[in-house]
Amino acid sequence: MSSVIKLGRTTNIINVKVSDNSNFGVSDNETEDEFLRRLEEEKSEQIFNAGREDAIRELKNNYNETLKNKFKAYESLMFSIDEQLHEYRNAFDKIVVDTSFLIASKVIQKSISDSPIITETIQEAIRKVIGANSILLKLSPSDKELIQETDVNFFDNSSYSNLKFEVDNRIEAGGCLVESEIGNVDARISSQLNELKKALIHEHNLGTN
Repeated sequence: MSSVIKLGRTTNIINVKVSDNSNFGVSDNETEDEFLRRLEEEKSEQIFNAGREDAIRELKNNYNETLKNKFKAYESLMFSIDEQLHEYRNAFDKIVVDTSFLIASKVIQKSISDSPIITETIQEAIRKVIGANSILLKLSPSDKELIQETDVNFFDNSSYSNLKFEVDNRIEAGGCLVESEIGNVDARISSQLNELKKALIHEHNLGTN
């Protein structure tokens, strides 16, 4: 860096003109080396301050960017947790419903065993296909034996002249299955419980949506 030093005899201050158009006061008791050293120190301080401001600015930008990314990650985490909680709630609700209907099935089977209702079930199912020319009634072996023991004339009833009976081991006691040309009636206990379960789950889903 080149400098032109002008010495004024009438003053105690020496004005130094530097290439960057900056003015520095030089006292008459300051040597050239001291002056240059001070000049260098002042320039170093300016550079340091400018660098520090740039560093602070960069740190702020980095901090804001980091904070923004952390916030996005937090939002994503909360959304994921909310989805998992929703899945857990649905799974828990399904377990409760399945367990409740399993218990209900056991209770119903016990009740049917204590107080048979097969004749009422058959009559109700047949009423739904009145007008059919041919009706096939499927029931469990135990229910057919029960009817033969408790109502010996049931299968000889003239009202059931177009009705055929068939034993089916797949049908639980207390229920029956009616087949005809105008439609079928599934009066099995398990089928009725399943329909009730579907209706309950549907109502629950409507309430949570």
